[in-house]
Amino acid sequence: MPGVLAVVGLTVLAGAGAVLMYRRTVEPSPGFPLQYAPPPGLSPVQSEYIRTEAVSRNALTATLFYLAERGLIEMHQHGEKKWSIRNVARAQDWADLDPASKAVASALKIDRAGAEFKAHGTVSAGKRLSQAKTDLDEALRAWGFDAGLLVSRPSEHWVRVANLVALLCAGLATLRWIFPATMWVVPFAVFFVLSARSWRAGTGTRRTAAGRELWSHAGGFHRVLVTDSAEARFDFAARKDLYTAYLPFAVAAGAAALWAQKYQAATGAAAPAPTWYHSSDSGQSFSAGSGSAGFDSFESALSSSIGAYTASQSSSSSSGGGGGGGGGGGGGGGGGSW
Repeated sequence: MPGVLAVVGLTVLAGAGAVLMYRRTVEPSPGFPLQYAPPPGLSPVQSEYIRTEAVSRNALTATLFYLAERGLIEMHQHGEKKWSIRNVARAQDWADLDPASKAVASALKIDRAGAEFKAHGTVSAGKRLSQAKTDLDEALRAWGFDAGLLVSRPSEHWVRVANLVALLCAGLATLRWIFPATMWVVPFAVFFVLSARSWRAGTGTRRTAAGRELWSHAGGFHRVLVTDSAEARFDFAARKDLYTAYLPFAVAAGAAALWAQKYQAATGAAAPAPTWYHSSDSGQSFSAGSGSAGFDSFESALSSSIGAYTASQSSSSSSGGGGGGGGGGGGGGGGGSW
């Protein structure tokens, strides 16, 4: 009985300790009043990054759509998984871009007059796209600190250390190593579960006052993009270009389908194709909705190219480990860079 009471007491303490430690890593919300435009001067991926402190899963696509919406590039669909991106701007037009957008354009080499990039599922295309994703990620994280919007809070990482220690102790208790009975797994398991959320994006950093102001604005705009309440409706009739102007922001937020549905609900018509989209097949059309030919085809083209590059790196690494072809294995290190 004393052992049971000790386990119960330790479980309560572990649960309370985990909650308190986790709460120290959570930033209080600044409030998100409705905003009908994104934060001034921020690209879609910057807005999403300051909102979530994480790089959007659709960051590369959103950035390319943003460049197209700004009139810097045009996008041509040549088939189900074949696209090309062509520079249609002057060199000086690229000067005032944000660091993340510049990083993508530089990696794909489309920031030069007349330059063209083809996403046709090839290894070379995949290599450039993989590098673009890496450079985009690094540029966003550096921008947050360089712009004075984020500061580092290393002490918050101790919650993650404690979380791993709790997992280790739970495993030892399960095997009855060190601990006399398996019931001792309970307090460690409770601590592990309640502190597991410390692995979310944002632990270890905090937004500054300027960062919190942008967070509030970006969060308010996100509400308008994804909610269907009457007060969150856009006046699409007053601005015909509103849908395509904010499409890159919806893509960055993972809400492209919702944004298309919102337009259709407000106007009674299908969402329009952007002016920067062109197709070699008159039967193809662009839409941001899930399952649409345009949006899903572009995502597939990027994934196909990156997949081809990843497969080539894996194959090269495997063959390099077989013997005299060690130089090929060294090429695998290039894949690790992204």
